[in-house]
Amino acid sequence: MKKREPISNIMTKADQLKTVSVNGSLAEVKRIMDEYSVRHVPIMSGNKIVGLVSRQDLELLNFSKLFENGNLSEEALLQSIPLEKMMNRNLTVEKASSSVKDIVELMHKSHFHSLPIADENNNLVGLVTTTDLLKYFIEQY
Repeated sequence: MKKREPISNIMTKADQLKTVSVNGSLAEVKRIMDEYSVRHVPIMSGNKIVGLVSRQDLELLNFSKLFENGNLSEEALLQSIPLEKMMNRNLTVEKASSSVKDIVELMHKSHFHSLPIADENNNLVGLVTTTDLLKYFIEQY
């Protein structure tokens, strides 16, 4: 196992990420999660990450099972809540030069399932998730 490998070697690069503009909607976030089978969607203002929405965040809103026509009520709920109210703005953002070891320790200690990676100007360069880390560790064996 490489002890000081940079996280940039294993993260999902920004050009591969599906993102939503800060002016977008929760419905757009959910569509991306469903269509691309992702659990985290960065919320952007230009190239800068300003928030993050996780599948878990959306599942907290899922009251559709309480209604007879579940899909309609879920869609109405997603349209009625502004994205800015739902997204996590209090982000921990790391640098691409951070080591895999340092990122794993931070994610473990903080109970994060994803971590945005940005350059010195807070431009998003990637996202590391528990899935990225698991793939990396599997490759080590």
